[in-house]
Amino acid sequence: MALDDGKRIFEDRSFGAPVTDPSDGHTLRVIRGGGGGGSSKYLMRESLWLWPLPPEGPLELVVQWPAFGIGESRVIVDGGQLRALAAAVKPLWG
Repeated sequence: MALDDGKRIFEDRSFGAPVTDPSDGHTLRVIRGGGGGGSSKYLMRESLWLWPLPPEGPLELVVQWPAFGIGESRVIVDGGQLRALAAAVKPLWG
């Protein structure tokens, strides 16, 4: 993942949200995922946990899966929209 300021964040290869705040300032983790398929088709889904929220501006997500012949692919996400959505979150339990 690349932030607007040029900082790059890589998946830290742990599973689940950290119990404490990361010491390096940013972390990106898979919090759940799954997939399945056969010899001609495979589907994979993962949910990511990013801490802290990204800054305003573009956030570039970069993925690849060389073992399945999938080259690098990129998508730009608006960090401001993610921050606005996070601000609108309401707890289910008090």
